[in-house]
Amino acid sequence: MLKALIVGIGDELTLGQTVDTNSAWLAEQLAQIGVIPLEHVTVADDQNKIAEHLRRGGDWADVIMVSGGLGPTDDDLTRNALAEVLGVDLHLDEQVWAAIQSYIEGMGRAVSPTNKIQAMIPAGAEVLPNSSGTAPGMAAQIGRARAFFVPGVPREMRNLWQQIIRERVVKLAAARGSAKVFITRKLHTFGAGESTVAQMIEGADGAGA
Repeated sequence: MLKALIVGIGDELTLGQTVDTNSAWLAEQLAQIGVIPLEHVTVADDQNKIAEHLRRGGDWADVIMVSGGLGPTDDDLTRNALAEVLGVDLHLDEQVWAAIQSYIEGMGRAVSPTNKIQAMIPAGAEVLPNSSGTAPGMAAQIGRARAFFVPGVPREMRNLWQQIIRERVVKLAAARGSAKVFITRKLHTFGAGESTVAQMIEGADGAGA
């Protein structure tokens, strides 16, 4: 089976101000298509630490899922960290910038110059269009891993997964001969301790449990 690293990015996560529901949701989605998340990592808005985990994931993971840090402010450093890992510069993607302006104007709002940051893409990275927000997703190859970057806004993250990324991960699994389904069962017990329950189900296989 394919192995995955899930990275949640943001000071609000590491400070405990926001619960990282994105990583839990992505883990469930990956498991449903036979990709096993072996690590969840929560990283602050720190370019060096983000880059460190991306490099490390590229050594062992088949899939890296990164959420957060794609906004328009100075502390949104995911794109910078990706550029560092790839050894490339950021460049203004004019098509992305036009799409961002169109989206904002379509909502009846004025375009801020800071939104231009979201159109800065590492050279060679693929843009994943975001139909429900201003920050595009991205995809890139890091070592052995195919890495996908999505906004931290849950609705945008889920839409990108469902519209684009899920199918790509399924195809990647098939190409690497790992197109399997991971099945789990949840048992609800009452009145018995953990060790007693473990003894009761010891040796039970997936079919007979």
